[in-house]
Amino acid sequence: MIMLGIDRDSRAFESGQLIGAVLVTLAVMAALWFFTRTWRDAPYAETPDQVAEVERLKAKRRLVIVLLMALVAVLGGLRWVFLLDDSASAADEGPARAQTVVAPPSVRDYALLTGDAAADLESRLKPPAYGKRWFYSHDGGNPAAVFQGSADDWDPEMAEERRRDSPAQGLRNAFAGARSEDVESFDPGPLGGALACGHVDGGGQDAVMCGWVDRTTDGFLTVFDMDDLEKAATLLREFRTAAEKPL
Repeated sequence: MIMLGIDRDSRAFESGQLIGAVLVTLAVMAALWFFTRTWRDAPYAETPDQVAEVERLKAKRRLVIVLLMALVAVLGGLRWVFLLDDSASAADEGPARAQTVVAPPSVRDYALLTGDAAADLESRLKPPAYGKRWFYSHDGGNPAAVFQGSADDWDPEMAEERRRDSPAQGLRNAFAGARSEDVESFDPGPLGGALACGHVDGGGQDAVMCGWVDRTTDGFLTVFDMDDLEKAATLLREFRTAAEKPL
């Protein structure tokens, strides 16, 4: 089984969103100009005395369309700003809690694989792109879930990213890197930050990935025996409660 790797450095989603916003804005402006050409050019002067009046009317109609296009451009610009910084950066979200992330021994009937079983899995997989990765099984056999996370106290590279990006942006980066679909946001619970879930390809089988990001920690849970996003979000909150520990 090929386990899902999470690439927190991906900007594909953000870039795609920005390009999409630009193209939509330009398309709306072009359509507005194209489909109003008949209205802008009419009416026509039937006598020389009507030429000046008709030209004034055409000028007014052109001005109306130009103003509408300007409005579209402004709205598009606001959308670009929203996508570039969907909210304040993580540094604007209040004081950070001094937390770390550890591997919970078990959550529900998901038990941490250790010893030779875990070492064998790690030997057959690429190292995680960031943080640490742990495998969970129901019966000590094939993994039913993969938990990957990081914390400021032992992952300075991701600490810098969390200071730079808002939690929502951090989630977008991760879900873009995982090529996740049907991504939905959920209540992160009392620990705060941002939480989302989406469907992913778990190496030839369908899986659900859920993740949280806050000021000092993040964690992503890929579950292979669950397809309901809301239930997976509840499971992640339980993993997070067990994994986040105060320093």
